[in-house]
Amino acid sequence: MTIKTQEEYINWVKDIKQKISKAQIKASISVNTEMIILYLSIGKSISDKLNKSKWVNFIVEQLSIELKQTFINEKGFSERNLFYMKNIYEFYALYNAPDINNEQLVRQIGNSEIKVQQLVAQIPWGHNILIITKIKNIIEAIFYIKETIKNNWSGLYWNIK
Repeated sequence: MTIKTQEEYINWVKDIKQKISKAQIKASISVNTEMIILYLSIGKSISDKLNKSKWVNFIVEQLSIELKQTFINEKGFSERNLFYMKNIYEFYALYNAPDINNEQLVRQIGNSEIKVQQLVAQIPWGHNILIITKIKNIIEAIFYIKETIKNNWSGLYWNIK
């Protein structure tokens, strides 16, 4: 189809701009998802290797320094954030603990760690931090994650005590 009028041109440009915007949003979401999956992986590694170590604070401090030196342009490798990675991983790994009756959680999300990771990775990192600092119940946490995704909430919309 050839453009014959100014209105057709305006609509054509508008369509192209919408495609670009959608692609940018998809790319941003994809990057966020991959970063959170990486952060959960780092959190798991810290949890697995250091939980019983009396040197955990020192080692995480050193890890933070080394990561910041290697990845100079990257943010997110502060000691505090590394501990958030560990704590978020442990918070969501709890639902797999054998001594927890997770029947209600299974109904909400299924019984696979991958499903929890996929859900957690759909919201921004700051939202995940807010959830684990304010909520101690994983079923309530899953509720807030699902509502955030469904309603495109920011942390400001949450009525967390």
